[in-house]
Order: sequence, then C-alpha cells, then structure tokens
Amino acid sequence: MDKKRKILRFCEAKIAEIAKNTGVAAVVVFLFLSVVSASTQPIGKWGNGPSFDIAAANGYLLVGAGEQVRIYDISTKEKIESIAFEPVRLFNGYSDVGTFRERTPPVKILHTDAGIIQGLYVSGSHLYIIGEKRFVIADISNPASAFIVSSLAIGGRDVHVQGNYAYVTGGSKITVIDVTDKSNPFPAAYINLNEDVRRLYISGNYLLTGGNSIFLYIYDISDPLHPSLLGTWADPYSDPRRSVSSVAVSGSYAYVVDYHYGMHVIDISNPANPVEVNSVIGQNEPNANDIKVFGRYLFLSTRYEGFRVYDISNPANPALVAVFSDFPGYVEGIYVYQTGYGLYVFETGYSTGWAIVDASDVENPTLLAKIPVPTCDSVVVRGNYAFYGGHNDGVWVVDVSDPSNPHEVIMIKNKGRNTGLAIDGDYLYIAGSWSELTIADISNPEDPVITVWDFGGDIGGEMMVIDNYLYAGGVKIFDVSDKHNPRLVYSADLGFGRGAQPLARYGDYLIFGGQNGLFVVDVSDRTNPVVVGQYNLDMYTGDAEVVGNIVFAVEGSGNLYAIDISNPANPVLLDSTTGIIANKIAVYGSMAYLLPRISTWGGLRVVDVSDPENLKLVESLEGVYGNDMAESNGILYTSEGHIISTGQIEVPLTISVVNVGNITQDSAVVTWQTNKDADSLVEYGTVSGRYTESIYDSGLTKYHTLTLTGLNPGTTYYLRVTSVAGTETVTSQEVTFKTQAKSGDTSVQPADKIYPEKDARISPITRWNNGNAELIVGSHDRYRTVMEFTLPDGMGEIKSVKLYLYVESTEYSNYNHTIELYTLENAFDENAVNWTHRTASEEWDNPGGDLGILIDHYNATGDLSGTWISFTLKGGGADNPLNLSWGDTVRLILVQKVTGDWHNKYRYDRFDSREGENRPYLVVETV
Repeated sequence: MDKKRKILRFCEAKIAEIAKNTGVAAVVVFLFLSVVSASTQPIGKWGNGPSFDIAAANGYLLVGAGEQVRIYDISTKEKIESIAFEPVRLFNGYSDVGTFRERTPPVKILHTDAGIIQGLYVSGSHLYIIGEKRFVIADISNPASAFIVSSLAIGGRDVHVQGNYAYVTGGSKITVIDVTDKSNPFPAAYINLNEDVRRLYISGNYLLTGGNSIFLYIYDISDPLHPSLLGTWADPYSDPRRSVSSVAVSGSYAYVVDYHYGMHVIDISNPANPVEVNSVIGQNEPNANDIKVFGRYLFLSTRYEGFRVYDISNPANPALVAVFSDFPGYVEGIYVYQTGYGLYVFETGYSTGWAIVDASDVENPTLLAKIPVPTCDSVVVRGNYAFYGGHNDGVWVVDVSDPSNPHEVIMIKNKGRNTGLAIDGDYLYIAGSWSELTIADISNPEDPVITVWDFGGDIGGEMMVIDNYLYAGGVKIFDVSDKHNPRLVYSADLGFGRGAQPLARYGDYLIFGGQNGLFVVDVSDRTNPVVVGQYNLDMYTGDAEVVGNIVFAVEGSGNLYAIDISNPANPVLLDSTTGIIANKIAVYGSMAYLLPRISTWGGLRVVDVSDPENLKLVESLEGVYGNDMAESNGILYTSEGHIISTGQIEVPLTISVVNVGNITQDSAVVTWQTNKDADSLVEYGTVSGRYTESIYDSGLTKYHTLTLTGLNPGTTYYLRVTSVAGTETVTSQEVTFKTQAKSGDTSVQPADKIYPEKDARISPITRWNNGNAELIVGSHDRYRTVMEFTLPDGMGEIKSVKLYLYVESTEYSNYNHTIELYTLENAFDENAVNWTHRTASEEWDNPGGDLGILIDHYNATGDLSGTWISFTLKGGGADNPLNLSWGDTVRLILVQKVTGDWHNKYRYDRFDSREGENRPYLVVETV
C-alpha cells in the first residue's frame, strides 16, 4: 500500500470516528493535512538551566542560568538578604521538602538564545555573555531595563574584555572580537592553540590561559590584532587526564588551577620563562575549579564542598585561612564582590544552582542563600503546564500557555534525582532516585500539594499508571488508590536486565524495556504481570511508543524499529532505520520524533512512519536534545527546555519582552524580542489608542531597540511596537510610560482614596479593642488586623482595587514573614472586638477572626518603617482576586504566616489606623 493511500485511510478512519461524536469532520481534515504539509520548527525555549558563571557590578548581581541572565538588585544589605528560595507549602513539617519559589524574583531576565551560558564579564555599562552557541552583548546601564544589543554566532567557554576587544575561548582557539561598536561586533583576530582551553585571564598586556599539555600560555596582547606568544609552562605530570580550568594573577605570580587537583603558583616575572615556585596539590584535595584573587586573599571554588580561602600576603606561599563547605555539588564559577555593607562571595554549581555567601569575616564565611536551577532529566505536560524533573532537588512547574514565553511558577522539592514523571488525573507521580516515590496533587498546578514523599525504596525511570496501579522499573507495582497511603503490592526481577522500565501501553499490555530486550507484559491482572512476548533489542537507554498495533522503539545506541505486536506473543519486525542515535521517541500524526540525549549526536530526527514497513528519515533539527521528551497537542517538550512545533500548527511571528527603559525628561529606549528576524516599528502618542508619532528601523533582528527622542517632560505616553518578517506582521499590546518631570516639578495627580469605615487590631487579650489603636500584624500571629470598606456608587467598569497600608514601624526587622490578606466572614465592632469576640455579645466562629478567601499576600522583609505597602483585591497580581462592584462592602483580615526559620514568628509590623494621618485606603481603577 503506498503512502498516500495509507494517509487517506488514516484520515478517513479519524474523520469517521470524530464525526460520529462531534460532527466536525472538515476541521479534522484541515488539521491532519497541516500535520502532513508543515515542517518541524522551534517555537520557544524554557531558558532557565545549569549555572556556570556569575558576576556583580554597580549594586546588581548577574547570574548565568541556562540561556538566561537573571539580574538581582543587591544595592542594600536588606535586598541581598531578601534573595532566597523560600517555602510556600511544607510537607509534614520538613524544612526542605514541599513547594518553594523565589522570595525576590529577578528585576530583569535576559533571554539570550546563546545556548548554555558559560561566561559573563562586565565592562562599563555592558555585559558580555558567552554561551555554547553565541556571543552576546547587553546594555546594563539600567540593569532593571537591561536589553540585548547584539550577538554573534560564536560559541565559547569564557570571555574577558579589555578596551575595545573581547577575548573568547572556544575549542582550540581564542577569538579576538572588536566591540568598539557594541551593535556591530566582529571577529578581528584569532589565537590558535594546539589544544582546548577553558578560562582565561588578562593582566595588563598579558593574556593567560591553560590547557591539557601546556598548563600555562602567556600572550602579549599590547597589539590586540597581532597577539604574540611570550612563554609557556608545560604539564609537570605529562598526564593526559589533567587539565587547567582557571587562571588568576597577583603581581608577578600566576595561580593556575589544576582541575580536580588544586593549584600551582607560577613566577611570571619573566613571561618568557614561567617557573613554578609552589603548589597546593592533592587527589581531589582540594577539588579545584575556578579561582579569583581579591586583595591579599585568593578564593578557590572546590567541587562537592564550596570554596577555600588562602592568604597570599606572601604570594609564593598561599596559606589556607578558611574552608566553606555549605555548597556541595558540581561547583563551577566564583566571584568576589565588595559592597558598602560587607564582602560577598557568589558561586555557581552546574546542577545545584548558585549561592550567596557573606565573607565579611573572611575566616568564617556564612551561607545566606542557595538558589536551585533546573537541569532536568524528565518532562510531562498537562494542559498549560509542563513539569520538569530536576537532576537535583525537585520538579519545576512551568507555565507553557504561551509556548514562545514559558516561565517557571513553583518548584516541588523532593531532594531527588527525578528521572521519571507520570500524570494520572490530578496527581503527579515522581520517580526520585535517592528520594523514592513522591506523589503530588496538581489540581492547582501553581499550588501543588505533596501527599506522599520518600516511599517505596529507590525508584527511577519511566512509570505508568493504570486503574490506580503504578508500574515502575524493577518491576514494582504500587496500589495508589489512596494518594496519602500507597502500598507496594508487587516487586520482582522478571529478567528484563539493567534499566528495566515500562515504556508504553497497548491495551492490557505494557511494553517494558531493559538491557535484555523489549518485552510485552500482560497486566490484565493488575498485580500479577505476565511476560508473554519478547523482541531482542538492547533497550537499556531506549524508549518506545505504541500506535495502533505497532511498537516504534529506539534502541538507544542507534536505530528505530517498527514492530508488529498484533499477536503479543510473537512480535514481528516490519522495518528499521540505521544511523540514527536516539534515546526518546514521540509519535504524532504520521511522524515519529527521535531525540538524542547528547547535543552532538545529531539533533532531533523526524521519521515518516505512515508506512511502518518503509520508514523514511525526512527531517533533522540540529541542536535539539535531552534526556526526555513529551508531546502535547502537537507540540514537543524536551527536558532541556526546547518547545517544538510538530507542524500541526504554523509557527507565527511573535513579540515578547516589550520594555521601556532609560526614561529621561525627553527620551526613552524601547526594546523587545521576536522569535524570527524582523524589522522594528514603534508608534506612540499621548492619548491611548492614538499614535501620532513613529520611529522605524528596517534592519532585520530578533533583538529590537529604538530610542524615542523629543518627548515632553512629565508626560504619559502610549505606544505599541510592530515587527514584520516576510509576509507576517505582529503588533504588541499597548504599553504606557511617563517621562521624568522637569527639575522642581513635584506635582502629583492623587488618586481618589476610599478610607475604611472601621478598622481594629485584634489580639489575645480579654479586654475590648478601643477602636483607635494602631494596627499590628505578627508576633507569633498574636496580632491580626480587621477592616471594613464600602465602595461608593461609581461610573465605569472596575479594573482593579488595591489596599494601601502605611508602616509606622517594624519590630524584629531582622526576621521575615508573610502577611496574608483574607476576606473576613461576619461583621465586627471596632470598639468591642478581641481574639474571641467580634462584638461585645457575639463570638467569632473561629478564634482570631473568621477567615474566608485568601486574596493576596505580602512578603515582609527588612525594616519597612515609613513606607507604604499594598495588596491587590481585584485585578492582576492577586492570589485570588475578588469580583468587586460599585456599592459592595468588603471586610478584610490580615494575618501572619511564618515560613522558614521559626524565629521569623517574632517579627511584627505596625500600621497607621483610620484615625491616623496615614490611614489605610483603597484605590479603584476603572476601565
């Protein structure tokens, strides 16, 4: 049977099946034909990922994480101490198991499209980024509005900038890039080497780096376009297993890191003849990686530990003064930063995240925060959310409702290596090596609830759920009908060999794979699996998917197989391909998508499987790889974060990350990104929806920057951006901004304020409230605050409602807590209310006030004295926005929620009451 006839028969069958139930056959034909006609292409990437380098400058921290640069404000001690990964919902009282998210998100995330970022370097107002695929320059003159200026298709591992030149390591050469014009960098010269090098260091006119056979190269770069080799120092051990990972210089001494072994001290006073004068060397003692010199101290990052500090007052004889061991893992980059409030060390760990360490007392460094990053081994998708199983720590929940702009919302922390995920109904099952089985209720994906953790022994790899029975590798079967109390009901070695795991389902049969073959297992008796068929393949690192009665299997070491299992006891090979290395497979429509685990193994391969007896490779997508892959609604998701259209939907031109920054009295810089190379247009004006001015750039780019000039001071402007690529045009939503006022112009346009009709603080005392005392929240949750507002009769549709509170003072500001805002059930008497009574005669149904819906929350950190804080009652940003209308009365209660350190419960914040000058108020915004 030829391909067209098979496709037509498939269409006819699907049309008949769906039309019988829905009556929409014409739509099905269109969608299926689009699968056949369109090509596979990337539509987005969740760029957060492994962390290799970190830097700080001008009060901001810049972290490389995957393809992102995440920028944090660290201009004050309070701000740097507010950076944390804090619990949202802990499991059974554990301090490190539950759901977590960043307390203080980045002020800006740069999406670089550079591949995994390897190196960062700040020079002046620009950040230079080197990733596996690209070299990128970003303008960070205003870090909160940072934007990408340009990029080059040059990948590498480290970058250093001096003058108008950037020096980038990559393979066996160093590329000298002219960055005089930041918008148009270009390669200007090369330093060719005989071996790969990792990091480099520039000191004056000297460039230093090291490799495998030569531990130190010294180049003269006084003429950047004609670098000349001055001297070398060879590997003293002639050991091909050893290499140099980093270099630093202090005075006339170079400190050369012998990767995993320690460091060498090299006298470079005569660059033509470097001489070793000392060393700190041992087998993984210290397990060294990166190095930085700061004054008389040398900081050495050490794997599975953290870092070590050496006093180099005598530079030829480093003396160990401190060992910081609170950041175990694959430690990579290290950066030392002096602030006006202390000395800090920032470190990255490939799969463990990054850390902030207070080193003000250099002999006793103290961990302040550890922020995990997602390096992922597994992925599943449900609706608008993708769940990524982390190589360490937990499962990341990512909003993929807009595939071109995915973003993480929360992490389910189980402390495991999460190699397998399965979803059944409202529950997520996590196979966590080291942390065993975890089950989480994901009925609300943005607020998952762990129901079971660390159950059932070591578990890893794929899982399948059938009728409340979970099948896992081994073979293990769990009864999960009670999500809080699973039971292991079967465990046996059925001879599948290493890597045994369930890969696909065929009715009452499961397809298992292992080193000893591909197995067909009858599970009609759910707790008594019976092997009925086998095909000899090495499936240790392979995968399979069933379509109809055909198993499509990738062997892992290479090849795709189409195997007929219509007779489960006698699997029959129909066809196979050769020369394709893949570890995961997904089949959609008439195409199979084959994913390799390693980036250099050829990328995603697309095979036409419409005729299982004649498999045909039809397409390749380089640079797409990962440990796992999931398909949902014709879109592929890899564990490396790639989001790929299978061709069912055409990928439109999209605009994202529209930003207005560097705003002055008469100018502003507008930046945005597109997913394709396109031109740039900004239309703007002073009236919403009316754009009387415009600025245009015909240059094609994914990173768009236009500067608006001749603006009026203190004026609100409205704009939209448009980009055109070929025949496609896309226009953004309207964006608004306001220029700076003229000097001395302090006029303010006050919003109409709605003040409370009554408010009070309630505390566990027997006497009644006096009705005019200041409001308090906190102190072991002893103090709560209640208030009542009535919205007046007004005009227009209400868009948002916000509550503002003035903080009179903060007690125990060194601790933190969360203030939660709930609706208050039942009325209250502000002059006769306490912890037990809402009026002089009526008690609360629940002591402390009758809580209704959680509306919003505020993370209170540092001393808030003299500031206003706000909560959203209606509109974007609220946890659970209320549906308020004109004339409504709303009663509110604020309570303390303590997370993290138990000492945080001591904190409390005092607010002005409605009798005070800075009394609470609501602001209503209308459409």
